[in-house]
Amino acid sequence: MAKILLTPPTFLVLSILLIFITFSQAIPPTFDWVQKEYLKAHNDLRSSVGVPPLQWDEKLAAYAYDWATQRREDCNYR
Repeated sequence: MAKILLTPPTFLVLSILLIFITFSQAIPPTFDWVQKEYLKAHNDLRSSVGVPPLQWDEKLAAYAYDWATQRREDCNYR
């Protein structure tokens, strides 16, 4: 069985995009309990390999949300 290896930053970006794609019904991005849990789990993994934690970035979240909203009509996310 082949393993797919994602670097921590790629995993975080993909997770954020997945969240916004899933909930992109004109709901503005917020740092709520779902994002906190994803970020905590991600930072726990980063800590286990000795790299510093990431922080939630409202600007990046807004950009990801806008991108997902724009691509919603012309991409197959499944």
